[in-house]
Amino acid sequence: MRVVMTLVVRNEVDVLDANLRVHRALGVDAFAVLDNGSSDGTAELLERWNAAGLAHVTTDPDADTDEVFLEWQTRLALRAAEELEADWVINNDGDEFWVPLEGDLKGAFEAVPRAWSGLLAPRLEFVPRPDGPDPFWERMTIRERGTRVLPKIAHRAGGDIRVGPGSHHVMSPTLGVGETAGKPSLRGLREKPTQPPLIAPAPVFGVSILHLPLRSFAQYRSRLDIGLRIAETRGGDQLAGRINDVIGDDDARARWDELVVDDEAARAGLSSGELVEDTRLRDLMRALEGGTDVTAVGRVSVGGVADAGALRQEIEAAALAGLTHNHAQAVAGRDASGRSLGNARPRLGGPGGSLGAPGKGPLEG
Repeated sequence: MRVVMTLVVRNEVDVLDANLRVHRALGVDAFAVLDNGSSDGTAELLERWNAAGLAHVTTDPDADTDEVFLEWQTRLALRAAEELEADWVINNDGDEFWVPLEGDLKGAFEAVPRAWSGLLAPRLEFVPRPDGPDPFWERMTIRERGTRVLPKIAHRAGGDIRVGPGSHHVMSPTLGVGETAGKPSLRGLREKPTQPPLIAPAPVFGVSILHLPLRSFAQYRSRLDIGLRIAETRGGDQLAGRINDVIGDDDARARWDELVVDDEAARAGLSSGELVEDTRLRDLMRALEGGTDVTAVGRVSVGGVADAGALRQEIEAAALAGLTHNHAQAVAGRDASGRSLGNARPRLGGPGGSLGAPGKGPLEG
């Protein structure tokens, strides 16, 4: 089995080497990478991996936000399948670490029954901790319990794959599910909307994503700049305005201080059960420390997790909660579209102008 990871990066030198090392050690055979114009040493780091034949790097500093998220992720997934001979593809971000409950990533994918083409991985969010001299993986060993963010999906390789924004869903005419049949009484009478051929995840929950989005004030400050660029490009005027309000150094520092979980807050969160100590990434990095030769990164396996049964239950619950979050967003989006259409064409739904019965959204009834 051959596993390839895709990455889209921009100025992530503080986390990228750890990302590549951990995933290489856990069984990733190669990386297909887009560098979207880094200027902080990321390009030089990638060159070492490229020279070793492990990372296949493309540089495109001019790609705008839509091209990066709507086109380049798919291009990299196709490259993984067609050029790098992948069996499984993980579409990843620099701050996300795919860690199996036990063993390595190859074993996790081998556990997926042949009838299924996707593996769902919930994202577990690590809280920002005070800056210090230690690397982020030594400082950041506390995360939120469960998840409140969308999961991601890894998939079998294919020549007709299309990756959705953020890699939360993947489409494939050959690997995806068919259209829904609709209500039996209305089949053939109601016009069905065009449905994307989404890849369905297997009922196997052996991998979680350790997500470390905020690792230091300097990285948070850079993230605000990136967020502003994305909001302006994608027409998020309200979000762009809110980012502008805190993008100055003093305001950004004050906002960072509010986000950071200090030792006192960490103890309180651990005591109440809202936070969980999770040292898996720290332990992996300690096992891989030493040397700069990327070809010498050894293989490791995850094992000896304290209370593995409880962790498995949490991962399963987080995966299903993540799917529910995903569905909730879809419902909210369609509901909002229905209200907008109802306001624009009040006669469409009768006296009240709604698309359905009074007081109900278009997906209810």
